[in-house]
Amino acid sequence: MNRISNGGVVFISGKIQAGTVINVRRSRFNVPVTGTDKAYSFDENGIKFNSCKELLKNYQQYFFRMPT
Repeated sequence: MNRISNGGVVFISGKIQAGTVINVRRSRFNVPVTGTDKAYSFDENGIKFNSCKELLKNYQQYFFRMPT
């Protein structure tokens, strides 16, 4: 998944406050606005963010299946 996502993705499933610093692909990123359920990923133009649900659909095949 690290290779496919071009360096990694940070999933924030709860609330994240504006001004919070996260590290994405060895880059520090200040969250610009308060949000909920965001996924931050590296892009050739910098850090981009999407809904967790949208990004999880793309990468769900790479997650482990746990027995229930």
